[in-house]
Amino acid sequence: MYCRDPAVLARLSRRMRWYRKIVNVFPIFVLCGFAFGFISCGGHLCRKNLGVFDLLWVVPLVLAAFFLGLPAVILSGLFRNGRLKCPCCGEAFTGFWTLVVPKECASCGFSLVSEHRKGDF
Repeated sequence: MYCRDPAVLARLSRRMRWYRKIVNVFPIFVLCGFAFGFISCGGHLCRKNLGVFDLLWVVPLVLAAFFLGLPAVILSGLFRNGRLKCPCCGEAFTGFWTLVVPKECASCGFSLVSEHRKGDF
């Protein structure tokens, strides 16, 4: 059964958009961490002591990995297991084998960005 109340859809869509952003941004932090680590080491074995430049990127990345990583892993699991439902149709929002959480529901096509389904006016 489809929900057509704009106020209910807006509230649920806003929450789902935040969840989607958290899940989709976390791999970017991981890739940046590997890239900065490679740049910092210069392609050879790392020094044992960290310089000031190294601390400028290590501390924020460690904090981001801790405070964003745990919710991202939990939310990713909830999306992939179907525990987070589409605000419009109530079905699982995404399939299990997706790398990123899409902006549209896999079953009804409800868009979290525009807050309507394809074909709705």
